[in-house]
Amino acid sequence: MEPHAPNHFPSMAAPPPPGAMTRVLRIIRGITLPTIAISGLLIAGETIMPATLKPSDWIGSFHGNIEAADANAKREALVELARRQAEEVAREQGKVQMELAILQQQMLTLHESLTAMSDQANVADWVCMAGKLMSGTSNRDARDWGRTMSGACGYSADVREEQQAQYQALSRKYAALMVRNDELHRQQVEYRAKVK
Repeated sequence: MEPHAPNHFPSMAAPPPPGAMTRVLRIIRGITLPTIAISGLLIAGETIMPATLKPSDWIGSFHGNIEAADANAKREALVELARRQAEEVAREQGKVQMELAILQQQMLTLHESLTAMSDQANVADWVCMAGKLMSGTSNRDARDWGRTMSGACGYSADVREEQQAQYQALSRKYAALMVRNDELHRQQVEYRAKVK
């Protein structure tokens, strides 16, 4: 057997593994080539296609649809909020209207009772005046009657003072309810304007 002769031809063994730089370049090439191809298609589409079929129109309409959906959702939420607020104000205004109707009935009843009290006060004034006139007479019985009738002099002032106090109390309550009613009406108009 012959000893091995030196082999001057390169061996067919597997090549050494690629270096880090080679791997990075392969990755960049793998990303760059599809990006260039897609960009070329988009540029060609922009120049060749009609106005409604251009890729920028597709992308813009997609984004516009998203924004329109957001705007519609926000608008619907605001409309629903305004509708609920208007309903709440309407309920509150209904309560105020009912209180106003009750208060008006109370004022009418008070007016009727105060009219009767006013008539009593007027009679007490006449009795007081007659008592003062009679207390100055020489007849003893007439003077006694006059002193008794003079006791009615303070009654009419008390009746009129009570009338004024009751009128003022109801008037203050009525004024407060009217202010509240006006404010609720203004709010309701504002909320209904938002709903439209």
